[in-house]
Amino acid sequence: MSRTNLDSKELLGHMVGFIVYLIWSFSVFISTEKITPILDWIMYGPIVFFLASCHYLFSKKVISAIKKIDDKISILSNVIGLVLWSAVIVLLSPHYTQIEDFNLIGGYLLILLIYFISRSQLAEAQRSKEFTFTYSMVLLMIFNNVAGLLIPYMFPK
Repeated sequence: MSRTNLDSKELLGHMVGFIVYLIWSFSVFISTEKITPILDWIMYGPIVFFLASCHYLFSKKVISAIKKIDDKISILSNVIGLVLWSAVIVLLSPHYTQIEDFNLIGGYLLILLIYFISRSQLAEAQRSKEFTFTYSMVLLMIFNNVAGLLIPYMFPK
């Protein structure tokens, strides 16, 4: 398998994952009248899951075994993180009105924590040495949400 074919299959997986995510978020958006913290998490939380899942589905025949393991860990950590953070939001939302400020950041940090704990359990030979796409997407989402929280304080009206 040539490197160009590998790159194109991986890119196709990420693009399809992003399109699936857009369809998902649009359907959640039009089906709700008011965005609550749990709906906010349901709409924005699964982006990394969709990207990792579609990447794995489209490129599992051409990527290395180490990348397959990393994709499986990404998918599993996203599912666990989505479910756990949804439970946390459901438990905390009746008591705290300011949960929406840290809703997405907390969820993405939990997913990142589960991802690194899962990767640390692997043998050194099974770990990917690359800066994975899933890891970079979770960091980008954390940065985006932290910036969204800080911008009103940095540039007051």
